[in-house]
Amino acid sequence: MFFSSGSFGESPFSSRNEYSSSRASTSVSKSESSGTYSYLNGSDGIENRWNNNTLVTPSRRVSIGNTSVINSNSRGENSNRMQRMCLPVNIAMILRSLESNPTAFKIFERRISSVTLIGWITHREILASRMIFRVSDGTGGIDARFDIDSETFGEEINSYLDDLREGTIVRLVGQVVPGKADISSYISCYTIMKITEMKEYAYYHQIEVAYVANQFQQEISGEEESNSKEGNEYLSPYNISDKINHGGKQENDDFDLHLIESIKVPDDIIDHIHKTVYKTLSYEISCLKSEEKKSIGVKKDHIIKLLKPYHEPGTVLSAISDLESKYAVIYETMDGHYCVL
Repeated sequence: MFFSSGSFGESPFSSRNEYSSSRASTSVSKSESSGTYSYLNGSDGIENRWNNNTLVTPSRRVSIGNTSVINSNSRGENSNRMQRMCLPVNIAMILRSLESNPTAFKIFERRISSVTLIGWITHREILASRMIFRVSDGTGGIDARFDIDSETFGEEINSYLDDLREGTIVRLVGQVVPGKADISSYISCYTIMKITEMKEYAYYHQIEVAYVANQFQQEISGEEESNSKEGNEYLSPYNISDKINHGGKQENDDFDLHLIESIKVPDDIIDHIHKTVYKTLSYEISCLKSEEKKSIGVKKDHIIKLLKPYHEPGTVLSAISDLESKYAVIYETMDGHYCVL
């Protein structure tokens, strides 16, 4: 249950721009007349709140009405991928996640590409190419960075940054960067918007966070129940046998390395075992029938079992670790499941 962060790509000079004054105002008026919980009901409810895909803005500047969007300038092609998965959170959720796993940002057992949160600026420092600031939301505080391009925007960016003073309530959209050595964790922002409607902070964002948390919790509970019924067995598209042949190797009835020969591997991966593991994982994911299962990925134990006739389990495990941390071509989705980037 991720939101498209393109839905947050509106003008940073207001909380919701023209989208706020037209469509969102309908939802506000309903809440005022029939109670806050009407926000969750009807065609203007929370599930439709972020479904305006015309506002997707992977580029740095997009015209919307009479205003414009200013996004961080150092995202390049990755911004489009990052903006496909955006989770409404509060700062306490981020801090708890980094406490339990300091090297990777996960919430609800999943790696999150980007987050959106609302808080107020408690301190800021403007440098030549970025603004460094700290934001709090009542549940905690975290550092944030926003890259700027004064050469492109000139006085416009100066006016925009001057509006983001200490005490200003803002919505951030960005990527959580875990801390290393003496550098603390921070949010690398690609959009900052000033919030002018207190309802946005006091009601709507809090409801969004609670709603998504509830949806994920239901999904996790459903997966746990399903795994319990299936005995935690991974269903392979072919048979895997535990028989031992005369050469002392395990025999897999249908799987062999010829199946993965045609799969392309990134150019920087040159080691044979790394190539084999990458191809095997890619092939296994392609064999999964549903998009939901493909998004969860394949268990590393399954890959180890498939390649046991050819490589030692420790070697395969080490290759999986290298592909994730060194080459960054695969990533862990949840509980030892891996997907290919």
